[in-house]
Amino acid sequence: MPPFVDPALLIQHAQQWFTSAAIVTRLVGLAAMLLSSRWYYSQPYHTSKCSGLDWVNELIRGNPGHIYSELGVSLQIFVLLIIELRKMGYTASNKICDP
Repeated sequence: MPPFVDPALLIQHAQQWFTSAAIVTRLVGLAAMLLSSRWYYSQPYHTSKCSGLDWVNELIRGNPGHIYSELGVSLQIFVLLIIELRKMGYTASNKICDP
């Protein structure tokens, strides 16, 4: 014959188990929200002290991903755009000299 188990004790253990499961579920959800938020991986984006021609030269000489990120085109496309604009008669303006 199996030993007698108090039903109140079983209910208490079940409640503790469900409470623990709810806490773990909540913590996992909060961790997932934190990891998916943009603030968790926040990094300085515009860190250049340069402006104007210096900024453009920094993009040209720097990481190819940066020029694409800032201007939306690769370095090769940017150079082709400058060549086409010069063919059309456009020149540097706003006190920016030709490189």
